[in-house]
Amino acid sequence: MDFYAACRSLINSPISNYVNWYTLDSTFESYPVPALQRRLWLAFKRVIKYAELLYSKKVDGVLIFTSAHYSFFEKGLMVFLARLFNKKVVLSPRSGLIENDINRSLIRRWYVKSVLQNSHIILCQSESWKRLFKDLSKLDDNRFTVIYNWLDVSNYPYNNGMQHKNPLFKILFMGWINDNKGIDILVE
Repeated sequence: MDFYAACRSLINSPISNYVNWYTLDSTFESYPVPALQRRLWLAFKRVIKYAELLYSKKVDGVLIFTSAHYSFFEKGLMVFLARLFNKKVVLSPRSGLIENDINRSLIRRWYVKSVLQNSHIILCQSESWKRLFKDLSKLDDNRFTVIYNWLDVSNYPYNNGMQHKNPLFKILFMGWINDNKGIDILVE
């Protein structure tokens, strides 16, 4: 949902007055996630469609959202293809699990580093992610931008500043309850 909400917020923002978007959805078609063979087939079809867009459309640059694991591998291929077609690349890593990938093996660490180095701009969700990616990639500071949260919260009905009879604020958190989803930050 994070990717979808961030994409919708961006596409519905005033920047769309200056940008023509071509969207390519890579969200899972079901949960639990499909079998690996199905996921690979869908990824293959997306990469082919992506390459066709780069080749046939007047695309100046790409904005790529990525999660960890297979998502990062697929989106990394998209970064390399965009560079091959001489397009500007803005990469937006959106998963706390990417750090696990970096620490899991030298090959994954090298791959993440290569993807970062082939991106023109890396959008980071916090200063700590910026430091991690900067230390890994050895890129200049000007290649990183921190955007904490670009969701348009005006779309969500909440009463800012209203007095409640019960001082206890109740929140429904719909997502995986683990550190990677930020529940600890919400509680803080």
